[in-house]
Amino acid sequence: GGGGGVGRWRSEVVTANGCEMVTDLPLTKPQVESGAYDERLAGGGVARLAKSRYESVSGYMYHSEASPGLVDAFNDLPRNLDAWSLKTLLAAGLDRPLAEHIAHLFVRDPLVVFEGRIQELDDTKDMDHFENIQSTNWQTVRWKPPPNPIGDPSGDPSGEGETANRIGWRTEFRPMEVALTDFENAAYAVVVVLITRVILAYDLQLYMPMSKVDENMARAVGRDAVRDHKFWFRKDIAPPQGGCGGLDECYAVEEMTAEEIFLGKGDYFPGLLPLVYAYLDAIGCDPGVKSKVHRYLELVERRATGKIPTTAAWIRRW
Repeated sequence: GGGGGVGRWRSEVVTANGCEMVTDLPLTKPQVESGAYDERLAGGGVARLAKSRYESVSGYMYHSEASPGLVDAFNDLPRNLDAWSLKTLLAAGLDRPLAEHIAHLFVRDPLVVFEGRIQELDDTKDMDHFENIQSTNWQTVRWKPPPNPIGDPSGDPSGEGETANRIGWRTEFRPMEVALTDFENAAYAVVVVLITRVILAYDLQLYMPMSKVDENMARAVGRDAVRDHKFWFRKDIAPPQGGCGGLDECYAVEEMTAEEIFLGKGDYFPGLLPLVYAYLDAIGCDPGVKSKVHRYLELVERRATGKIPTTAAWIRRW
């Protein structure tokens, strides 16, 4: 289904110094599912696709009015695009980053079609054809338009007013595996939402080249990556000020440990968790709620510092 799964691993028997040993090769859910589908060719075998349906996202789609060339500079990965879809979307008035995002989805063929839901649909009212492709691209981030409202013509499915119960635009954050306990799953969900609120409240700039994001994903699946690996991250996450010396200076990245990303590095990078605490103070968070959130933040902190094992490390030891 579309939900997450706990990390998988496969065991292999290897021989060293005359002794047989079992070694585990970590496989996360995207790695397992990516290998389960052979879809390297698309469009009747015309084009080779760079990635599986189960992969990290390949491009930004936000075209900043303040920095119109920003998205182009950071979209440094090759992306397969469906030419007809791109031409149609641009002709309809979509800006190029959004049109390329959708055209990238539509290089895939549908995995499932339903009887009575193909030619019988009215595409001016039904979104099934779009969602058929959209919902079978399992990338690390998914952009979700509002569902087609049902009910009255005002767009309100409840019929009780123009905004009642209306579902808006959404972004799904999808790279994490499902944890083994409800507490861990709740903690990760809450921390992710709080970080998005911090980004919006303080206008943080976390853009970096997509090639670095892919490199981070490759490093993150390694054994004990949280302790032994470093990841690319922005040095300065404040909005660029006037007189900035160009892309490399204003949006510089460097390698940091998970502990540094979450708790801070030197006197120039505050860390994500201290910013969350500052945000909770700024909004006057209820003490009872803050106490509960603190337990969630503490879990992430202790995992980032290696004081408690990740789920993958715990499973290996068990």
